Amino acid sequence: AYNCLPASLTEVTFSHPIKRSETAPLPANIQVLNVVELDEHLVSLLPKSLKTLSVRKVSLSESIVMALPRSLTELATLGFQPLQSASALSVLPPRLTQLDLVSIEEVLSLREIPGESSSWLPRTVTYLSLGEVRISSPGWFAGLPRALQSLHIRMAPLRVEDGADLS
Repeated sequence: AYNCLPASLTEVTFSHPIKRSETAPLPANIQVLNVVELDEHLVSLLPKSLKTLSVRKVSLSESIVMALPRSLTELATLGFQPLQSASALSVLPPRLTQLDLVSIEEVLSLREIPGESSSWLPRTVTYLSLGEVRISSPGWFAGLPRALQSLHIRMAPLRVEDGADLS
């Protein structure tokens, strides 16, 4: 069904979920994709050269994150729980520069994010938005990528050691 799309098309927004019966991969020329949902089936249809992916309703498992195109530079989500576990951070596409994990509730169902999880982020990340998180392990801020230019999180007040890590 997607083979009828024009070859010049580089950005697509689907306002309804893609049917599970769809088996044709999305055209390789698509660079920017906005979808409602992302599951194991749809991730297999994504173009290998995709640069930007935005998903409205999602809970990314480690296996879905591992299957994302390695070419991705921007990933944005909106959901009740964008990540199923902090370990999904360790398998993000390596060229990612913008990561926006906005949540309606908490980013993770875990009560806290492991202190070492910030070091799992791709070192290329310059923009990071995590919505509401609970960071109780010292050292989390120290592990953030050195390339990071913009950090957006909602959390409890910073501790003295967190402030030192950010300097």
